Amino acid sequence: MDSVIVYPLPVLPLVDPVWLLAAVMLLFVIVPALFERCKIPGIVGLIVAGAVLGEEGLGVLSRTGVIELLGTGGMLFIMFLVGLELDLTGFRRNMKPSITFGVLSYAVPQIMGTITCLALGTDIDYAILAGAIFGSHTVVAYPIASRLGILKERAVTCALGGTVITNIITLTVLALVAGVVTDSGSGALLELGIFYAFYIGIAVVVLPLLGRLVLTRATATTGAAFVLAALFAFAALGDYLGIHAVIGAMLAGLAFNTVVADHPDIWAPLRATGDLIFVPFFMLSLGMLVEPAILAEPAMAVALFCIALLVVAAKYVAALVTQRAFEFNGAEGLVMFGLSVAHAAATSAIAIVGRQIGVLDDRAVTAAVVIILVTGIGGAFVTDRAGKVLHARAMLRDVN
Repeated sequence: MDSVIVYPLPVLPLVDPVWLLAAVMLLFVIVPALFERCKIPGIVGLIVAGAVLGEEGLGVLSRTGVIELLGTGGMLFIMFLVGLELDLTGFRRNMKPSITFGVLSYAVPQIMGTITCLALGTDIDYAILAGAIFGSHTVVAYPIASRLGILKERAVTCALGGTVITNIITLTVLALVAGVVTDSGSGALLELGIFYAFYIGIAVVVLPLLGRLVLTRATATTGAAFVLAALFAFAALGDYLGIHAVIGAMLAGLAFNTVVADHPDIWAPLRATGDLIFVPFFMLSLGMLVEPAILAEPAMAVALFCIALLVVAAKYVAALVTQRAFEFNGAEGLVMFGLSVAHAAATSAIAIVGRQIGVLDDRAVTAAVVIILVTGIGGAFVTDRAGKVLHARAMLRDVN
């Protein structure tokens, strides 16, 4: 009797690259389409899918390996786009509100978070880093603003310019606290200042020069590959120097801002790579950080959501003050709020590094993950709704 060949099914959670990629790419097709039909932004669907299907949820997908790798790439790619597509002319024209919003968007949540933690009896290092978690943000809803075609609107320019400022302040605070805790003290501050100057010098001089040299001779595909290689290499250099890769990604975007504008043919392969691979993987990996079991505990869930709402309120205050101070309309204020409320990259960095140096505990890390989930979904909703109003007003303005 002939033996029967048995083909084993994959073991859950999926770790085999082929099965994992097959499942994830199907998710990228199905989930955003279903959520869009329900009038919910597609990227929200990917965040929810990550939370449900991740190892902490149903255990279908493993974050370790492929998803973590490409998710990190997506995080850096989004921050790279912030610098790359920042309307520099509009930023110069709106420099005052951009800087004001960037400082307020960090300072208001930082102060509120620090005071809250001190009132709860934490030490000063814990309170400062927890406040930095409140103050940080990542433009998770950037793809929505890009899809709506509102990137050159002054509210978006202010939000993106403010994001650069906010994240530089946030990650500098993290580096300083880590230096003090590890007894590096003033030496850490001096060293960080020297590294920042060296790093910014490379971004201002070397990257644009190298970019013009390569892109002038490269095809569209080769040019896009070069830009991505430069992005990740520069981010890696930042990590080596103790400057978080998120800052490196933003600076790389700013360095290539005018260079890429002179070579529009590379946009198609560059954006296709991001929209089809990097950004969806980032959204999925973001959702997989959530531990649904924690939210099943009523007292813990209530406490964590209250913390998340405090963060949302602090970011809204920063956007509202900027809106009123510079006479923006309501839709512009909400777009600024929607783009700045979401937490992801810098928040994760603070939580992870803070725990490694013994300043933050598991409760703070858990709170950071809940903040990422709540603000990521909320920011996408607000940006989508207010962005559509802003887009409609822009269309009427152009017609008139």
